[in-house]
Amino acid sequence: MDKKLKPHEILADENNITCICPDTNCLWHGHCRDCVALHRYHATIPSCLEIEIKNKKDINIDHINAVFKNRIKEGITMRFYNPYKGLNNPNANWQKTNFHIHAGVEKDDLCGIHPIADVVKAYEDAGYNAIAITNHDLYVPHNIESEMELIDGVEYSMDFHTLLIGHNRDDFPNMGHQEIIDYTLEQGGIAVLAHPSYRGHDYWKNEYMDSLKGYVGIEVVRAPKRNPAAYNGENGFSVEKWDWLLSRGHRVYGLGNDDLHYIEHVDGGFTMIYAKSAKFDDLKEAINAGCFYASTGVELESYNLDENTIKAKAKPKQSADFTYRFIGAGGKLLKQSIGAEAEYTITTPEKYVRVEVISSENEAMFLQPVFLED
Repeated sequence: MDKKLKPHEILADENNITCICPDTNCLWHGHCRDCVALHRYHATIPSCLEIEIKNKKDINIDHINAVFKNRIKEGITMRFYNPYKGLNNPNANWQKTNFHIHAGVEKDDLCGIHPIADVVKAYEDAGYNAIAITNHDLYVPHNIESEMELIDGVEYSMDFHTLLIGHNRDDFPNMGHQEIIDYTLEQGGIAVLAHPSYRGHDYWKNEYMDSLKGYVGIEVVRAPKRNPAAYNGENGFSVEKWDWLLSRGHRVYGLGNDDLHYIEHVDGGFTMIYAKSAKFDDLKEAINAGCFYASTGVELESYNLDENTIKAKAKPKQSADFTYRFIGAGGKLLKQSIGAEAEYTITTPEKYVRVEVISSENEAMFLQPVFLED
């Protein structure tokens, strides 16, 4: 009787990890994780497993495929993580925040030329509850009184830039991105990949983002007042990068910020967080749970996930109607509708479903994804 091999021993044998699918021209040939994800999405059996099943006697592959599709159709296999389940907490409120602000350096050749007191006053006037001053590789104390919570932060500026929120140190010479993310988490902070589409779509390389872990999210909205026509393009919105990461299985969230350099650009993009207070620990708890959204002006009135049906409603603005876009893996548009509110029923095992809401004034809100649980 053959000795039972341990997992690492099985994987060490090249014969066990070679793709046996006959379709060698397939783009995903040999990429098992992506192949399985796509077959799960389409409710089909991967070819390699079909070959193994057909080699077994008394097993009907057509019957297996039919049962598999029926189970998915009936929703038996689908369970979802709802980032907004915390909205039921009566002891929490929406906190308006911005975590990418340059101020207090006051040198013409550096970002952050405006005094911190002036910038803080501008955000107070715009109705914010908390902000973070995040200068390039420089921690600037904010020793002033404010109605808002002033949160420590730094923008780590070795290409590619990373926001370190809740972080009050700038002594990180020669650290790589994974090291600085780990270091920030050890300090009790959070890390956010900054403006992934800056300088064009490929500022943050997809493969490099894929190699990192521990960051809570990316800047989906960045500096829209400086880039009013930049939806999903240079400098502004980064939903394509977000969908790429989500489709790869990364549970990362989307944040909105100003990336403020000049005071006239206050309140272009922001993050609304449903938290017990505007103190950093409470904000961090809500962020890690995904109970927040990025916006350029649209605000959320209600969100509900009832089994596999998502219902979303934006707060009324000048126009009562909004465009609701339900987005799935690979950025696929699952449904689009116009009205005061919208809903979408998930009938296939989507890896994730997220919602975009766009007003007639072309302001937008990006809600966090509902994730298919394993």
